Amino acid sequence: MDPPKDGELTIMIFTEGTILKPRSWSALYNHNAYIPIGESVRKIKRWQEQGAKIIYCSSRKKKQARSMAELLKKFGFVGEFLVVREKNEKYKDIVEKIEPDILPDCIDELKNGQK
Repeated sequence: MDPPKDGELTIMIFTEGTILKPRSWSALYNHNAYIPIGESVRKIKRWQEQGAKIIYCSSRKKKQARSMAELLKKFGFVGEFLVVREKNEKYKDIVEKIEPDILPDCIDELKNGQK
């Protein structure tokens, strides 16, 4: 990962539940049936246009993580890359490695275009 440029913010966003959700509860475990939440695509695109470096984090592993990356591209999510946990790695370990400036847990703004 390239270090951020002076003044560049790094935003790390968890994919499932923050910017993507299942089409229906019956599709909860079918990650290919996930869709963007609210205005998330537009908002994240705007953050990148303002100079933020966007990094995504997924709970998926291996083949499913590749599918999640493809979903992000399919829906037009912009960003640098998708990170996943390695065996025995916790989310805090990823955050400590990436050191994002902003780590939204759940972004109400992304879900509601009014904010």
